Formats: sequence, structure tokens, C-alpha cells
Amino acid sequence: MGFKYFAGNYQNQTNKELFQLTDTKLGYKDNNLNEYYLHSIAKRYPHLAELHSIGRSKENRSILALSLSNNRTTNTGKIPILFHCSIHANEVIATEHCYDIIYSILNSETSVKKYLDVFRIWVIPILNPDGSEIFWQSSHLTGRKNPDVDLNRNFPFQWGKSGGKYSSKNRESPYYIGMAEGSELETKALIALANKQRFAASISYHAYANSLLIPYSIESLINPEPDIASSIGKNMTAGIRSFHPEKEFVAKKNLYPVDGVDQDYLFFQHGTLAYVMESSHLNPEYHLTRTIMDSFRPVWTGLLDQLLDRKKIILKISDEKDSPTEAEISSDSIQFFQGEKRKSHPETGIFFQIWDENIIPNIRIEKKGYDTIVFPANPKQTFQPETIRLEKSKDLVEATNSEK
Repeated sequence: MGFKYFAGNYQNQTNKELFQLTDTKLGYKDNNLNEYYLHSIAKRYPHLAELHSIGRSKENRSILALSLSNNRTTNTGKIPILFHCSIHANEVIATEHCYDIIYSILNSETSVKKYLDVFRIWVIPILNPDGSEIFWQSSHLTGRKNPDVDLNRNFPFQWGKSGGKYSSKNRESPYYIGMAEGSELETKALIALANKQRFAASISYHAYANSLLIPYSIESLINPEPDIASSIGKNMTAGIRSFHPEKEFVAKKNLYPVDGVDQDYLFFQHGTLAYVMESSHLNPEYHLTRTIMDSFRPVWTGLLDQLLDRKKIILKISDEKDSPTEAEISSDSIQFFQGEKRKSHPETGIFFQIWDENIIPNIRIEKKGYDTIVFPANPKQTFQPETIRLEKSKDLVEATNSEK
């Protein structure tokens, strides 16, 4: 039987005529309710919320995202953050965590000013709409896949390298990785969004191992030094009191050997501080979710607060024509072990990096055809970027002039 027969007051939600933000706390959401709620929120809060379709699923369903930002303040240079849920659509409590973020921010003027003046927060409550449809309408025993592939084994980083049962090449496995890396439309949609936004941080919500997973989740991979992702992750879990009867909430590397997961791709490709938040229960009776949301809310607020409070490097890099440009940024005190490259955004020129206060290194900016710039790092708590203008290499200018 589909989950709709177990979802309690589902019919009461679908029969409501006038939307209120509190409606999002009435019960679990299928694709239809998710679409209705997101459209309604964007309509009700036009200066704070914008609805996007980031792509289509394998069965041609829209993958909807809500971006939250205070449009009464300038959006130029706002730091993008990602929260996404239900990539495994049978974990419907994950969707509740995404809606808790939406509700908590929009329902509080303090949170709007605190977070939406400096961040552009993207929320995707159901990343796997095909799996959700199967789970709700056909069988509550399915829905992890899309329906063919475990989307969180399909990302193009170390894909299929572990060879274990939790990243399986068997099509019948619930952990089937797909025919090729990045093969699935849903995977492609999230990758395209990430490449466009270059998220500074993200949390992907799952159930129900009661833990925060820190990148890299692959055992053999060494994190950059200093390991900022680990230090922030451990701070995010400090003081969290979950209501799982047997498991303490902890921060750790992984649950079991995996590869091709979204958090590792984001961390490698863009330096995103990408975490997996495993909720404490799997789809309990809905009235219990309020306590669960209350207990885990400090995880996502803790992430945002650390981005606000910790010192950071924010650069705005332009070329000789004062146009934003992509350039590689490195430091003599940050070590990478997997061949990672950190670059400014090609459309905005913005580079964002949380800083470790124990080091005071130089910053190096390099771009082919331009003079390399090296200068002392000056990490600050504010979000005002430091403007850097690149100049064409003298050798390149002389060669161009001689050709003329």
C-alpha cells in the first residue's frame, strides 16, 4: 500500500482552501502538497521567496526549489546556501526538515534579517519526485530510488570505486549506482544548480541514523588541512539532544562504505561545506515530528551562525575591464590531497572561504594570461568583499601588440 494510507491527516491538508504558513506543519507532504505549498509560499512572500524548477525527473516531474533572500536588500554578493531533502523519497521525515527551515525563517522577522540579508538560501524539499510518487501511491516499501537508481550513489566523484554492497552495480539493489556517473536527470539537475550557485555550505537530510556525516565520507580520502569541515561539523552537533531511545547524536565520517554521494561531490568540486544530517526516526506518527524538528533545528541554525560569526575571506575578483572573472585561489597554509581546486565564481567573481584563526598565510590568485597576485590574508567577520583587479600579463600584452 502507498504511504498515503499511513499518513494520518493527509486528506485534511489537501482539502484546505486558504493557505497559511502554519499549514506546512499539518502533516507529511507528497509531490502535490509540496508543489502547492511552495507555490503558495512564493506567492505570499514575494519579497522573500522565489520558486524555481531546477530540472525534470526521469518521469518528467518538476524538481522544485525555493530560494529565500531578502529582496529589499541587495542580492549582489549574497552567499548561497543549500538545504535539500528526500533524495531518498521513502524518508519523508527529511522533507519535514526542509519545511522546518522555510517556516522557521519566514515566520521570524529576526531570522529574516539575520539570515536573508546576507545569505541566499536554497531549499529543495523533494529532490526525488518520482520516488516520492511511487512511495505515496504504490508501495511504502519502495521510493528510495528514482525508481531505477539510488540518486545518492550517482554523483560523479569516486563513482563506483568502493565496490561494496552499499554502492552496488546490481540493478535490483536499493543502492544501485546507475549505468554511468551523473547519468540521472535528478543528479544532473542538482549538479547544474551547484555549478551555477557555488554553494558555500549545504545539508542533505536523511533518516534515520541519528548523526551528522562530515565530508569526505569515503574512508580512504584525506580532508584538506586545516580540516574546517570537521571543526564546523563538530560544533554543529555540540549540545544537540535527540530523542532516539538508543543512539546518541554524533558527528562522524560515514555510516558504511559509500561513493558517488552528493556531499563528497560538492565538497570536492566547489569546496562546499557539505553535510548529511541523519534524522533520529523514520517517518513516525506525525505529531512526533514537532519534537524532532525542535531537537535538530540547532544543526542548521548552527551552520548558518558559524558562517556568520567565524572569520572568513571574501574576495570579488575582476579582470582588467572590471568584469567579474573566474580565477584560482590558493594559500600556502592550506593543503589539499585530492587535487581540489578553489576558484572564484565566473559570473560574480566572488570567492568565499571560512578561515582558521590559527594560520595567517598569503593568498595567491592565478589566471592564465594575467599577472599572479600574492598578498597577506585579511580574514574578517563582515560580509564586505575585498575587491581584487587582475591585470593582463605584460608578456601577453607585448606578444599581442607585436602580432598587430
